[in-house]
Amino acid sequence: MMTDINGSAFLESTAVIVSSTRDGLSKLARAVCDTGSVSFAYDGASERDLLHGVDIDEGRGKLVVYLRNDRLLILGPKKHRDLFAQNFEHLLDQETVPSAHIENHDGHFYLSEDSLSVIIQKI
Repeated sequence: MMTDINGSAFLESTAVIVSSTRDGLSKLARAVCDTGSVSFAYDGASERDLLHGVDIDEGRGKLVVYLRNDRLLILGPKKHRDLFAQNFEHLLDQETVPSAHIENHDGHFYLSEDSLSVIIQKI
């Protein structure tokens, strides 16, 4: 399943920053749960270091988020993808909170230590 969303993503140090509208973040959360692909429809902003989309697929063990060419890849079993997607949904439920940070660290209960951290921003 390929979905287009208004927004963007780029790598900054060891974190990926994903910015989108409420609708775009909701679509991305659904794609994470179901597996599939999301492409970003840019608003004409600078394309420096922008990622062109997100690919989501099954994986084993903990969830891992990493870069493959110009796309973000999210791999993990459904139970961990569902937990990851809950961060998007929780952010959407918060009227006054503009972003959420999902940081990998030793012992994270669903995110692999090899994963990039992810910052989600509502725009």
